[in-house]
Amino acid sequence: MGEEPASARGEAQRIFQEFLSAVRQGQAVDTDGLIESCPRFARDELAALLSDFEELREVLNEEPRGLTEGAVIGDFKLIRELGKGAVGIVWEAEQLSLKRPVALKFLHPHYSLAPTSLQRFQREGEAGGRVQHPGIVSIFAIGEAEGHHYIAQELVSEGQTLADRIAEARESAELPASYYRETVELIRAVASALQVAHDAGIIHRDLKPSNILLDENDAPKIGDFGLAKLHDELSLSRSGDLTGTPFYMSPEQAASKRMGIDRRTDVFSLGATLYECLTLSRPFAGDTSQQVLRKILVDEPPDPRKLRSKLPAELAVICLKALEKNPDRRYQSARDLAEDLRRWSANEPIAARPPSSLRRVGKWVARRPGWSAAIGLAVVGLPSSSALSVRMVEAKSRAVSSALEAKSEAEEAQRQREAADLVATFLVELFDAQNPSIAKGELLSPLELLARGEERVWKDLESRPLVQARLMQAIGQAFSSIGAYHKAEPLLLRAYELQSERLGAKNLDTLSTMHALSVVYFHQARLDEAERLMAECLKLRREVLGEEDPETLWTMRNLGAIYVQQGRVEEARLLYQECLETGRRALGEDDPYLLGPMDGLGSLHQDAGRYEEAARVYRESLELVSSLALFRVAGVADPRQGFSRLRI
Repeated sequence: MGEEPASARGEAQRIFQEFLSAVRQGQAVDTDGLIESCPRFARDELAALLSDFEELREVLNEEPRGLTEGAVIGDFKLIRELGKGAVGIVWEAEQLSLKRPVALKFLHPHYSLAPTSLQRFQREGEAGGRVQHPGIVSIFAIGEAEGHHYIAQELVSEGQTLADRIAEARESAELPASYYRETVELIRAVASALQVAHDAGIIHRDLKPSNILLDENDAPKIGDFGLAKLHDELSLSRSGDLTGTPFYMSPEQAASKRMGIDRRTDVFSLGATLYECLTLSRPFAGDTSQQVLRKILVDEPPDPRKLRSKLPAELAVICLKALEKNPDRRYQSARDLAEDLRRWSANEPIAARPPSSLRRVGKWVARRPGWSAAIGLAVVGLPSSSALSVRMVEAKSRAVSSALEAKSEAEEAQRQREAADLVATFLVELFDAQNPSIAKGELLSPLELLARGEERVWKDLESRPLVQARLMQAIGQAFSSIGAYHKAEPLLLRAYELQSERLGAKNLDTLSTMHALSVVYFHQARLDEAERLMAECLKLRREVLGEEDPETLWTMRNLGAIYVQQGRVEEARLLYQECLETGRRALGEDDPYLLGPMDGLGSLHQDAGRYEEAARVYRESLELVSSLALFRVAGVADPRQGFSRLRI
């Protein structure tokens, strides 16, 4: 009997987690029926959780009190409401002491209770206040009055945004002859203003048409720095939550901390805005955030000229360069983008170039439908020509004689191109097995397609060991992703041997293959081998990437999962605890990655009968899940995903 309260809490929390998961997915849940179906001993606990949830949801929908026409809030007299959003409400007001019109933005009351939300609101004022530029909305004051947190900023007269302008263009039967040149000048002005913000150490991270205001002269002004990252502060979003609006997110943002966020993120978002201005369609569309984010990560945007045949070809090239998924292939700064737009306007040759044939091959493979596991991994495994060059030069410097080093630069470049072409040709020929015009009725299943690739990679690439290793890694991981672990093992093992020998144990490709091979061993119940590789991978990733890198934390958590299966419970507990503490320090308290080690730690406490400790960890997990659900972190359908890939 003494254990029943803890058991009741645990059962109620388990059901509540399922409820929150359904809410996140947009499902309607009958809470009365949910309570009725709950075991009797846990009903009161579940009812209390659901009641608290409903109260919090009501608070989130509550309108700010005291904001009416003519009301005086501090130094400001409210004139009329201009608009409202999820975070705040904007009023036109008069600043009484200076007798000037302002736009007064108020934070919704419930957000002032959350420290992170309040800090983000205050940071919006700080970020905007750092920069004085005609193309950036001026910030006059930030403060609190009558219980309201506010930002007083420049009132843009017409109140129209670029999103409004695009909507008007969509309604037009035909675009005017001057439309493209006017659009280029407008986006060029935005890029120039954005560069000023970047030079001041500010990354906007939520650039989109609705955050670009247009004054009475149609001059653009960038506003809403609520998600901005300041160079000289600890970011409030190091946590890996998806910051930004899905349609305009960069792949770095969509991947949620799998890559670094820098000023090139804003270049991508501005490229998405340019694309929408030019074509009147978004580059990545979808019915749900998840669909949009997947397209940003995997799909190429449609060729702009297929949507607008009159669009100048060079503008399409500029647009697509800004939308490159690899940040290194994008314009490296907003200034570079602005300069290419200037060149186009001045009828000068632009710097951007259409994708090479090799790049088009990679994109062609990525667009083949129905083969996400095999194709996705193969494309990830397909090195770019520049990345392949670096790896091959490094490998050859260790593996070949000084006679090779004496070869001319032109000969070396030619060999590198041949190697890159070999990889591309291999993939195209492999996936052409699914092209009806080539397959002649012989369409293969994913397993058969991968088996054909496996056979070829063993036979055809012996003379190209690094290319062979890279393709073996890609195909092996594809086999693993569909549960064919017996097929994945020999490929990953050989790739690991080749990469260890020629690239070294600390090479990132080698470590990636090592980790993938450990996962295969885990799923084959070969726990000792899985533990040996995962422990070595963790040791090397700590050395190469550091304790706080997400890849290191991922490996740490997965090693803990192996320890659990081995019965090494105390070692697993210590590793989960270390992973949790390091993750909080490195990523922030509200990062969904923390749910993985929380789940593992809570389960260990519960299995050991430490119910109070388990309940404490589960409560923390619930608070985080609730926060992610209530504040609708864009696109997070399953925030445990990153840390749960080893769970059986």
